[in-house]
Amino acid sequence: MFKRVIEQQPVSIVTVSQAKAQLNIIDDVNDASEDQYIQSLIDGATNLAERYTNRMLSSGTVEITVGKGTYFIPLGNTQAVVLPDGVDYSFNAISQRLTIHSDAEPESITATFDVSSLSDHETDIASLGIKMLISSLYENREDTVTMTTNDIPLNSTAILDAIKLPEV
Repeated sequence: MFKRVIEQQPVSIVTVSQAKAQLNIIDDVNDASEDQYIQSLIDGATNLAERYTNRMLSSGTVEITVGKGTYFIPLGNTQAVVLPDGVDYSFNAISQRLTIHSDAEPESITATFDVSSLSDHETDIASLGIKMLISSLYENREDTVTMTTNDIPLNSTAILDAIKLPEV
């Protein structure tokens, strides 16, 4: 299964001021370079959280190429599915499973999914997990190893597990 994000709204779950509060940075002086650095931590932590949770953290549109069979769509709350005319399919919005009934060559049908934003509860969980990741990245900024989804600290994974979707 091939997945390509066509468009995604900016993910604005954590602001610079919220990140500074998490990091206990007193904002007496407006330092643009520090704000840019903190924004880069927010962006990196958000990207890690999206990859770890197997879901989009903001609304957007995704294309997925599939063949005949059943697929779990690890994106989030899918609002609409569009497939080419003549393709016999069913989509269960609760289980997020797409079933292609038509005979098709493997990986030959492109489906477009409109993914909605997170619920307020999911946004709160994502925000907390991202802020914990920002803290870890800020405190360990001298580390020479790049953080991957396998290296996310346990306190962050414990939080993000609440909104994590299963891997495909």
